[in-house]
Amino acid sequence: MNNQNNRKKYYKNNLVNYKNRESSNSDNAQMILLMGILLAISVILISSIGADIADLDIGISTERSSSLLTEFIHIQNAFGPSFNYNLVDLNISTIPLQVIFYGNMTNENITEAFNKTRNKFYILELQHDILFDAYLNDYWYTTHNIDGTLTYSADVTLELDNGLTKISRDIVYLLICKPYTK
Repeated sequence: MNNQNNRKKYYKNNLVNYKNRESSNSDNAQMILLMGILLAISVILISSIGADIADLDIGISTERSSSLLTEFIHIQNAFGPSFNYNLVDLNISTIPLQVIFYGNMTNENITEAFNKTRNKFYILELQHDILFDAYLNDYWYTTHNIDGTLTYSADVTLELDNGLTKISRDIVYLLICKPYTK
């Protein structure tokens, strides 16, 4: 009888230990499952926030000047060549280091190229909270070179305003173009 009682106690103790062990394993499994769910949610959340930030399309140039005058000088130097590039087709000739501008300069082409250039500079400066504006005051035919290159002059007013300071200047740019040959 003693042997049978010992068996009952043994099975009873093992059953309790088994239940405790099962409960302990269940708690561990629940914690692991909970941590996995939290990790998955955080990964999804971080990726969606990252996608939103990447979609803002914010571009800040590292070449922004701290002075409005320095920024104006950079614009003044870059506006003329940009105006010329928007006016004509850029072709690189077979002769090394020679760039030839081809196009037909007309009143519509000059006005269209000026508006395109002004809009590009406006957007670039607006990213720095600076208002840029330009006006095409006048343009005229200057010379016809022996090689057929046409030169026009364009009188342009450039304005730059950061809310505290406004800089304005009239500048004459030379627009150079070689007409298409047929």
